[in-house]
Amino acid sequence: MKPDNLGGHGGEMLQAAADAHVSAVLLGHIHLYDAIRIGDVPYIISAGGGAPLYGKYGFGHAHYGFLVVHVEPVAISWQWIDL
Repeated sequence: MKPDNLGGHGGEMLQAAADAHVSAVLLGHIHLYDAIRIGDVPYIISAGGGAPLYGKYGFGHAHYGFLVVHVEPVAISWQWIDL
């Protein structure tokens, strides 16, 4: 996926994350859970904590739950906990 083809400022954000060699990008606001990888960077949406869930986008999982993130010196991992 080329960041300059996404419209808005999303492409700039994707490029900044790639250039900075971040371990992961954690996101909220969209009321669902999803995890994707763009290039070498995982992007994780976790926002199913209590508000009405969104199932209308055709991606992600509309489930209540929370994300457990494990940060270690050599790796980062995460686990979605369904409620």
